[in-house]
Amino acid sequence: MMCTSRRSPLWCLPACAVLAAMVFTGVAQAQATWTLTETLRIGGADAGPSSFNYVKSIAVDSRGRIFVYDRQSQDIRMFAADGRVVKVFGRKGSGPGELRDAEGIAFARDGVLWVRDAANARLSLFSADGVFQKGWTMTFCSSQGPWNPQM
Repeated sequence: MMCTSRRSPLWCLPACAVLAAMVFTGVAQAQATWTLTETLRIGGADAGPSSFNYVKSIAVDSRGRIFVYDRQSQDIRMFAADGRVVKVFGRKGSGPGELRDAEGIAFARDGVLWVRDAANARLSLFSADGVFQKGWTMTFCSSQGPWNPQM
């Protein structure tokens, strides 16, 4: 243990004594045991909506459905909580509901899915069922890295 205080190093002695006691009594040597259990697997197919190329963002809605944005195909895939494909929406393009180099997806508290679409210089909003609702243009249009909004 290193003391970085300008005070006398003697103030560190109680902490060092506790650490030494933990090591010698075996407290610091105890290790947690973890068991990993696979509960769901999505993907792995050679083609179709369960085949992923470049997963850029994942979001889960209040019903436990999983939404995956694949940057290469420029679409969003909706999976039920049990992993089965429900719907694919969005596609590559610049029209309403289309995506071009989106940077992420996130659900707002009201259940609306927000998509930050840098190349189209807009935010696109979709219902929880994948229906395009509206979009807003943005003043910034270049990629600014990962999008991690706090909704």
